[in-house]
Parts: sequence; structure tokens; C-alpha cells
Amino acid sequence: MWLDRRYLVNRQLDKLKWWLADKLPNTIKMRVFMLIVGRATTGKYSNTIVPDLTAMEAIKRWEDAVGFRN
Repeated sequence: MWLDRRYLVNRQLDKLKWWLADKLPNTIKMRVFMLIVGRATTGKYSNTIVPDLTAMEAIKRWEDAVGFRN
């Protein structure tokens, strides 16, 4: 029963996060996008061709670089 409640709470938190992200101004969204792609194409990934970089790969590289874990 507590797993069900925990699932529902996490689902509501995810919905809240998406709602907040949707309400952000587009300039902030673009800035975050540029930071993620910039981080994903520098350092040991500096030989990456940007048009060949997928969004999921860029996010994975950013998470690895900043130590972000969900």
C-alpha cells in the first residue's frame, strides 16, 4: 500500500516539474539548452559534431559532467 502511495506522490511531483518547466520563459529554456549542448561538446567530447549529437546523449553527458543523479 505504501508503494502505491509513493508512486502516486512521485507521479504528482513529476507532473508539477513538467508544469513548472512549461511555464518558464522561452529565453530560459533556450539558455538551458545551450548550456547542456555546450557541456556535451567540450572537454573529452570536443571532437563531437553538434548536428550528430542526439538530445538523450547530450543529457547523459551533462549528467555525467555535473554529477547529477535523479
